[in-house]
Amino acid sequence: MARVPDLTTLKIQWNFGNECNNACQYCPPILRSGGSPFPDYPKLLKAFNLISSKTLHFNTVDLEITGGEPTFSESLRKIIKDYQDERIQYNLVSNGYANLEWWADVKNKISSIQLSYHSQTPLSHYQDVADILKNNNLTLLIPLVPEDWNEKVKIYNDFKNQGFITQLQLLYSNFTKGNNNYFKYTQEQWDFYYSEQGLSETDSVEETIEFKRQKNLNDYYGHLCWAGLDQIAITSNGSILRGWCSPGQILGNVYQDKFELFDAARVCSKSQCTNGFDLKARKSEGSWGMA
Repeated sequence: MARVPDLTTLKIQWNFGNECNNACQYCPPILRSGGSPFPDYPKLLKAFNLISSKTLHFNTVDLEITGGEPTFSESLRKIIKDYQDERIQYNLVSNGYANLEWWADVKNKISSIQLSYHSQTPLSHYQDVADILKNNNLTLLIPLVPEDWNEKVKIYNDFKNQGFITQLQLLYSNFTKGNNNYFKYTQEQWDFYYSEQGLSETDSVEETIEFKRQKNLNDYYGHLCWAGLDQIAITSNGSILRGWCSPGQILGNVYQDKFELFDAARVCSKSQCTNGFDLKARKSEGSWGMA
């Protein structure tokens, strides 16, 4: 199998745990029940020391941290603020829960942040957090269901008028269970969404994973895939996976001092690549091991 000589960036998506301050009806309990608590500081520091020591051949470690709500963790705050490895780029997915002191401590260390607004979060607090992070590669996400459409669109327009990069987020009713059934948005709502994206209805549909699944556009069976070589996923229990498509293919555990990346690209055995992060992994142009 072909080797890749110039690996400069390792991409990591880390599902940090499922503790969350919100209980949104459109978010499944597995993502917010608290059954997978965030690690304490000694445990987290051990994990970061392992990641740092095992990735020295990469110029950059692009680390995306998801939850739950990551800012629940004071340990994460201390790591981002104080950990000494300039190669690590922190990218957070957050609802803005933490107090303003938390955000002030880490804002100069964060490479990017996606800040979602949910109705359970006081809008005034969300505004304050957005103001602190405005110059930190910030994207505001406004998720909405048909029932709260008008309220959320008003909030969306307000932030957009303030100059924030703001995106509407239409939601799946079967989130984590196939992700192909949207809530029952009206055609008028879809039309507004398409217009705000600068897309036609056809363009938008053709960008969805479901469309590509139906048309076999994400079929990489037999192609080389670099997942596990310059891209990995980490579960809430610390298991290191080549990708979310391969839960049984464990490359180590960040909490158990085990970490072993592949040394070459592997042939994909899946008929469809359906996870957004896994789709970002490099794939070969030709099938059956051809570069």
